[in-house]
Amino acid sequence: MSRYLEHQAMVLNESPVVLSTFQDVRHFSRATERLYERLAGELPLVGAFGVDLPAEPGSGVRGTSLDSSDPLNGEWVVIVIGSHFAAGFAARDLGDAGPDMERRFDYAVTYDRNAAVRMASSLLSRIKAA
Repeated sequence: MSRYLEHQAMVLNESPVVLSTFQDVRHFSRATERLYERLAGELPLVGAFGVDLPAEPGSGVRGTSLDSSDPLNGEWVVIVIGSHFAAGFAARDLGDAGPDMERRFDYAVTYDRNAAVRMASSLLSRIKAA
């Protein structure tokens, strides 16, 4: 679902904002970095949040480091908001310790604009001024 929403951001005929959480810097892989750099090259704001994430985890990507005790550390979120499209994906890590592709999450997806905007507002309030 997260990859679907990231893809939607690339193909929309508008310039949406993309905000995502990655729990920890280790989940912001090289492949993810390349994808988010492509998004940042096309979109007005691409933000990434995670424990130990640098201020610019990829060229043009706005990074925000989270404290390891932050509740977002246990969540995986992707929000895409444009003028005619809004979606939010939020997943809570169930704590599996195995390989990434075998980890389990409880999740919800919304296409309700007001809900997606509230999700985005919550993340935007965490971005520190440059």
